[in-house]
Amino acid sequence: LKIREEIGVKQGIANALANMGSIYFYLSDYSKALEYQLRCLKICKETGNILVMAQTLGNIGNIYENLSDSDCVKLSIAPAAKYPKALEYQFQALKIEEALEAKQNIAITLGNIGNIYREQKKYSLALEYSGKGQQLAMELGNLDNEKSIQRILYATFKAIGNNAKALEHYERYIL
Repeated sequence: LKIREEIGVKQGIANALANMGSIYFYLSDYSKALEYQLRCLKICKETGNILVMAQTLGNIGNIYENLSDSDCVKLSIAPAAKYPKALEYQFQALKIEEALEAKQNIAITLGNIGNIYREQKKYSLALEYSGKGQQLAMELGNLDNEKSIQRILYATFKAIGNNAKALEHYERYIL
């Protein structure tokens, strides 16, 4: 990051910031992850790199989705606001991805949206978005994304008490 900042390659800086944000996300340091992703988003807006912008918006949505109550306090965000913020960023990402016809990204974002709705116990919306994401992932042959969405569908069907459908999606997830 430091080298790219010194030579002033904005897209390289944005990529490094996105990577740093992802590292902090996986370390569960969401305030740092958000800081880096927001810096990346700013550069993407300046440079007009809309595909990376969409990915970054999705990353920011994932950060908001995963915030604990104590993380919300640190970031001065009401815990009740984390899911609406997560959805706001995911839908911004989806709009860009649809305009670009970036189908792999669309499938991922639909799954992310479905998962947020599942966490909010809005199961019909969870099934709608996850189902669309699963269908698209299957059409594209994206097994990793399909497995991820199968997990979301399993958890959603389990939560609503449809054990037969839950088992079906669980088996698809683990196989």
